[in-house]
Amino acid sequence: MDIESKFTEAALGNVHIADYRHLAHGRHHWLAKRGASTGILAFVTPDTRQLAERTIRLMPPAIPVVSIDFPCDGVNSSLGAITTAILITGFAGEARGIDPGRPGVPSFGRKIYHLRIPRNHRSRTQSSRAQMLSRKTGGIDGKQVKIWERFYRHFVGRLSRARFRGAVFDYDGTLCDERERFIGPHSLVVKALLRLLENQIPIGIATGRGKSAKNDLQRAIPPSYWNRVVIGYYSGMKPVC
Repeated sequence: MDIESKFTEAALGNVHIADYRHLAHGRHHWLAKRGASTGILAFVTPDTRQLAERTIRLMPPAIPVVSIDFPCDGVNSSLGAITTAILITGFAGEARGIDPGRPGVPSFGRKIYHLRIPRNHRSRTQSSRAQMLSRKTGGIDGKQVKIWERFYRHFVGRLSRARFRGAVFDYDGTLCDERERFIGPHSLVVKALLRLLENQIPIGIATGRGKSAKNDLQRAIPPSYWNRVVIGYYSGMKPVC
């Protein structure tokens, strides 16, 4: 999914996502009709290795296949796959002569981005915990929600006991809700950031938003604090602050 997003948003190429069973259920027709201009990138973990290897052996020999093998399952393989997606995007950008971090924004795209939409008047009476769980779970069944609640309490407990030397935040969807994307972070978020800065804790912002995130924060955070704020984004494979 990450590769599809990065390749499409930077116009690096067309990517079709399929797990091994989706390929069997119909997506193989693309390979049958467009195989001359298509390659296969297979992500393989221990729990899918047998199926992946058997599937790849059945591919037409003229279709190039690159298999990326991850030695473990679960979170570690997910983190490895995300890192791999970033590297692959960087290599593809070099081959295409396109900077994936700054591919250029056409005028109509900028107009679409700045379209104003009606705000979602979600009830402010809903608890912050309920809002977070609702956003993350996406309406899953009650049993799963209870599991999320248990992990939530465990995580909050760890936070309350931890000692921090700094904090790094994503911007959109973390510091700035979609309802505030045109006006900047909510005053309560700004207040929490100022508490960190007042206690000599530096903060970092990792975002793909660009200069508008910095402009929003400069309006909200007094200049005296900016020696402890770093805003970073990726331009291709190079971090830029």
